[in-house]
Amino acid sequence: MQSITDQELLALLARDPQEGIAALLDTDFGDLKLDENNTLSGSTVGLSAFDLLLTDDTGKTLPVTCGSSGNGGGSLNVALPDPVATSITTTPVRRDIESAEERHYTVEEMKSGVQMPTSSLGGYTVQDYRVEGASITMKLVPYGWASRNPQLIPDDDDRITMATGEVQDLDTGETLTAYHSALQSKQVDPQTGVISWRVDYYAATGDELNAIPGWTLCYEGDAEPDTAHAVTLPLEPLE
Repeated sequence: MQSITDQELLALLARDPQEGIAALLDTDFGDLKLDENNTLSGSTVGLSAFDLLLTDDTGKTLPVTCGSSGNGGGSLNVALPDPVATSITTTPVRRDIESAEERHYTVEEMKSGVQMPTSSLGGYTVQDYRVEGASITMKLVPYGWASRNPQLIPDDDDRITMATGEVQDLDTGETLTAYHSALQSKQVDPQTGVISWRVDYYAATGDELNAIPGWTLCYEGDAEPDTAHAVTLPLEPLE
């Protein structure tokens, strides 16, 4: 988290909208305070970037996604506002984690461009699902409030050939067999939020990959915008 005043944030948003949004998402929204007796009070944890719905005044939603990584980690990407936008509104989102669940989609649905919600406010549309050699690739196009990079797992248990190797148990010295299925990687277009998803299998054949029946997605629960606490920030054209 960084320290930045409202005036500095507004100036940064006016000068460079994408950098300004990134600064906004990295700002500590907590209420940690140090009194005259050096006693700390309040919370050190503020809003996560994934707790904010970002929209511009043209109605465009600006997806926030994790950067390119093999495991979904890394820096944050924020899609650019519309070129004619004059303001950006940040709206906190309330989640109902009790409604989270796993949802299953068949490969045929994936190939047909199914929409996969990650919450009740939005998610991703599948495009260009393909099996090529020992790899599966697809594009995930965000719609609405796509709250984060989706947790998407192929239903390939007991259906593919695994690569094996030997490892040693550090406690007992026993030699064990380790099984490895695939390497998953993602690349995010920082301007659009579109995710290029790829799974490279170590030993599985194309026939085995074509026999995978579907995928499991983590639906993160119902969500509701907290419009009473929305904040609108003006944008100004670069000089």
